[in-house]
Amino acid sequence: MTESGVLIHGIDEAGYGPLLGPLVVARCDAVSVAPPRGRRPRGKTRVADSKRMNIPAMEAAVLGALAAAGEGAPRTLEDWLRRDGRPALIAALDELPWYRDRDLRLPRFASEADCSAAAAAAEEGRLIPGLRIEGFALRVLPESSLNASFERTGNKHATLFAEVVDLVDAVVVRGGARRIVVDRLGGRRYYADALAASFPFVPISPLREERAESRYRCEFPAADLDIAFRVKADATAPEVSLASMAAKYTRELLMDLFNRYWTRECPALRPTAGYHEDGQRFLADLRATGGDVEAAIRVMMRRR
Repeated sequence: MTESGVLIHGIDEAGYGPLLGPLVVARCDAVSVAPPRGRRPRGKTRVADSKRMNIPAMEAAVLGALAAAGEGAPRTLEDWLRRDGRPALIAALDELPWYRDRDLRLPRFASEADCSAAAAAAEEGRLIPGLRIEGFALRVLPESSLNASFERTGNKHATLFAEVVDLVDAVVVRGGARRIVVDRLGGRRYYADALAASFPFVPISPLREERAESRYRCEFPAADLDIAFRVKADATAPEVSLASMAAKYTRELLMDLFNRYWTRECPALRPTAGYHEDGQRFLADLRATGGDVEAAIRVMMRRR
């Protein structure tokens, strides 16, 4: 059992594999507390691997957790995206016409009642027993930014790892002893060299490098970091589950904008989730409309 007061963070992504749409990496920030008595909530008010939840339930849990953290729930998509914190994101989104309508009202998929129920569960410590949620941070890469990153790194995994490191660095600068769990990135098992390259002059000690988990201690001047890259952490570590939900929720909101734009422009088009097979279908249908769409397709298609 984790002692009370430990600073805990979970990190996961959504959109690593698709052909269309953004990549989103999310971090959930929490503090360990004594779990309350009573059972963990079920049904609509719960936290789990995002692949096992529907979008309304994810939205309710994420917005409810944020409201309970005292920051107030975002009222629009633009408000939510401010958790990325980088002015370059807004500039990149403004360049893509399908992401300009960011005054989309939230909640988008869930009811206000379900969001309020999730907020109450979080306030009472029942959303994730043993953790008090402190907030979320995002790193959002729309298609143009993602392709530019691929050009710089030459490697899809390197692009994702750079965003994870950015989220890690943002909590390291706050100091203190922190525990971070990252859903393992693909099949990679060894991270010591990559961490050393990202944090030069920081002593890094492998604590475990096994099939299920690779774990390291990083001794920063003002922070002592325990970071683990764990297989299926989104299903076993609740802080990672909630990060997974936040990332997937963000991507779903942006894909909602994407589909609304293109179905307005070409009413015969069917929406897409952006994954490879359906993404190819969407592009074929878009070309079949006979419009001048090739320039847009060159921007929206991922190069890796």
